[in-house]
Amino acid sequence: MPWQFFATLTFDPKRVFPADAMLASKEAFWWCSQIGRLTRRPVAWLYSVERGRGGSCHAHALLAGIAGDLGHAPAGMWQKGHGGIHVRRGDEARRADSEPPRAQRVV
Repeated sequence: MPWQFFATLTFDPKRVFPADAMLASKEAFWWCSQIGRLTRRPVAWLYSVERGRGGSCHAHALLAGIAGDLGHAPAGMWQKGHGGIHVRRGDEARRADSEPPRAQRVV
């Protein structure tokens, strides 16, 4: 099953500090598990936590099994309590795979 969406989940240091690997993993797991509830479909997902240049951690998630568009609710749910989110369709993210990595993998 090809993945359909690539999400980057970041933390606003004014709301969540420090964003260490354990917190980023816990919150990314929570967000990914909510996608199936919001879409009312079984969704396949996986995530990875990385430490950025400034030392704060963020997560990347791959999602599959979603019919149509992801909608605004998942992004709003993350932004309200955590910080920034950037979601791209899988085909857009695959084109960006050739970019050099900008973060150090933590988990």
